[in-house]
Amino acid sequence: GIGQARDGSVRVRLKSIFGGLCAVCLIGSAAQAADTTSATADTTATPVMEEVVVTGSRIPVPANINSTSPITAVSSQDIALQGQVDAIEVLNQLPQSVMTGADLGNSSNPLNAAGGVSTADLRGLGPQRTLVLVDGKRLGIGDPNTLNPNPAPDLDQIPAMMIERVDVVTGGASAVYGSDAMAGVVNFIMKKNFEGIQVDGQYGFFQHNNNLSGVQAIDDKVAASTGSSLFTAPSGSTTFGEKRDLSIMMGTNMAGGAGNITGYFSYHEQDPVAGNKLDYANCELYPDATLTGRVCEGSSNSNKFIFGGHSYSVVGNQFLPFPQVGSSPPSSFNSNIYQLQQREDKRYNAGFQSHIDLNDYVKPYMNVSFMNDRTTEIVGPSALFQSNYPFSTDNQYRVNCTNPLLSAQQRSLLCTPAMIAADTAIPGSAAGQADFNLGRRNVEGGGRLGYWEHTNYRIVLGSTGDLLDGLTYDVYGQYYYTSLFNSNQDYLNYANAGQALIATGTAAAPTCVNPVGGCVPYNIFTQGGVTAQQLAYLDSPGTGYGTSSEGTAHIDITADLGKWGITSPFAHNGLGINLGGEHRYDTLQFDPDAVEASGELAGFSGAVVAINNAQSVNEGFVEIRAPLVQDKPFARDLAVDLGYRYSSYSLAGPTNTYKFEVQYAPIEDFRLRYSYDRAVRAPNLIELFNPEAYGQQSFLGVDPCAGATPG
Repeated sequence: GIGQARDGSVRVRLKSIFGGLCAVCLIGSAAQAADTTSATADTTATPVMEEVVVTGSRIPVPANINSTSPITAVSSQDIALQGQVDAIEVLNQLPQSVMTGADLGNSSNPLNAAGGVSTADLRGLGPQRTLVLVDGKRLGIGDPNTLNPNPAPDLDQIPAMMIERVDVVTGGASAVYGSDAMAGVVNFIMKKNFEGIQVDGQYGFFQHNNNLSGVQAIDDKVAASTGSSLFTAPSGSTTFGEKRDLSIMMGTNMAGGAGNITGYFSYHEQDPVAGNKLDYANCELYPDATLTGRVCEGSSNSNKFIFGGHSYSVVGNQFLPFPQVGSSPPSSFNSNIYQLQQREDKRYNAGFQSHIDLNDYVKPYMNVSFMNDRTTEIVGPSALFQSNYPFSTDNQYRVNCTNPLLSAQQRSLLCTPAMIAADTAIPGSAAGQADFNLGRRNVEGGGRLGYWEHTNYRIVLGSTGDLLDGLTYDVYGQYYYTSLFNSNQDYLNYANAGQALIATGTAAAPTCVNPVGGCVPYNIFTQGGVTAQQLAYLDSPGTGYGTSSEGTAHIDITADLGKWGITSPFAHNGLGINLGGEHRYDTLQFDPDAVEASGELAGFSGAVVAINNAQSVNEGFVEIRAPLVQDKPFARDLAVDLGYRYSSYSLAGPTNTYKFEVQYAPIEDFRLRYSYDRAVRAPNLIELFNPEAYGQQSFLGVDPCAGATPG
């Protein structure tokens, strides 16, 4: 929601002084390079690109030939003009990229689940159905967190300064690239022959005029009705969300221009932006009863006690009918003020790529990349949520009737004389406990804090070249590895809270009936009764650590049969064919600590599942491109593309994909395309070994690919 024209925000980006000084240095370098170039201009011919490989196919085609699958391309110049320094921000400018809530990005705020990654989501089908490539080679899963229901590659690891262009194909890609390409493919083409030194520095921030009087009036109305300033909308002009970026790229040709090595380093840092900075994000708005207006609604999990068919709030040490204006916690809680419109992030990227043509037959290449990303996010305070207590059969809470923290009025409403007598005889006995439903916000403890640190490595080593005239090969091995450390703080522990509600002793010196673990009675029955000592016992941190990896061995051979005379009599380009095989081996391991695995953290997403599994796949594929008619009257171009891929998964079994595509251009300015494709997606390791569960996660509300007849 930040920086969009509809909300009146203005995004300001200023080139840093350092970047400006470096630009001056580069001008001098460029001038020197120009002198050298001019000296050799007489003997150096301008290279001509005869053939290109377009995303969606492995068969090279003449540069002036259109692909059957429509491609959207973003060039490095487009990226520079936009001032983008993040791959996800580049992609989100395209209409094919849809923010559904299932995908994560710089502006996302996951509700206590996975975080710290940026994912691509084409056509709104979910990130796990979008295949991400770097120079035509797939990128592995960027997050091993089993709380992430949509595991996908992390775009944060792609250095923006190295991008030559971004190709987006939204159809017909599974037969060429394999699983996960149901929604399409995003292919980041990197710079191959950069020479010189390029240093970029950028500083940016957001400015917004909080002048949406209609929204402010809605929020202020709720603030007055609840007596809570948490709903009061901001006003006036404000700046926020600073971003700082620094990158350096260095490259040089070698072996007389037969090779190149380019290295890079980048640093990115951005400040968080909470919803209370923006009038339109201060409170979540819903349609009113007439569906003609909007209302601001908070959460009733704030100060609500439900029993005996009635609802109450605590004011002082009394139960009064719910809601009560000015109570603390308030009758309704505004969590939106904690929700981040931009996550706090600090990231380092580094790497290099190189290639050299030893001869026509052996042209080795190598790519190495590294990323470390650290994200901190905050959401609304934890709570004892209504109907969510996991240690009772009815998910209701219990308090013993002689609990000294209950006032006489509260005890009389909750308990019968028989229950009081039973608890007096045996403190904490089941017969002396009152059950009640509860929504009580931990306003004293502040927002829940999540921290994610992702580190990943990627190495590609391969070679390409000619086998014969018109016959080329590409063989490579790739290894991808990512690790995650996740910590979560300031969560109430359901088990500790349940234990702390069963107390004995006096109001001045209460003790837990079960003192195990250093239990401290929880005083939610008196306004202002919660102390730091109580929170120290109730709050439990949770941690998780995981890794994922993918190893790939690939070989393919491409034949231009036109070099051997196999050409349609009505065309001048020959038949093209590509065939090959690929083996991939994936691993995923995630270990939550005992607290996260138990599901005891209030508002965390339930119990986290531990995983340590692997799967492999063997694939064979073939692709054919047949130009049938070219440069004839009423048939400037008529071509057919065919593709087939067979995949055998060690866990999911065999499957196949195929494509049939036709394009016809009677004249240069008019073209018809038709394609019929079968795309598949094999389940990933999280989907295979993570049981179904309810939790607070980012997901597709209605999955268009689910069910017996997916739409």
